[in-house]
Amino acid sequence: MCAHSDRRAHRRERMLHLLENGLVTAETLARDLDVTQRTVYREISCLRDEGHRILGAAGAGYMLRERPARHG
Repeated sequence: MCAHSDRRAHRRERMLHLLENGLVTAETLARDLDVTQRTVYREISCLRDEGHRILGAAGAGYMLRERPARHG
């Protein structure tokens, strides 16, 4: 894996961790991850496409929705 891919994977892991803590704006994510807001929006879209349950919208903020508990 190239260094760019490693950085992106690490950034996405950090983003998911930040989203687990509750509602956070793209501006805050961009600042905390040292990327642009455009990069945040692109990563949110990719993470959603992969099946991560991210709630929210640009301008309102984002958060990771908990997975429903499995029964039985």
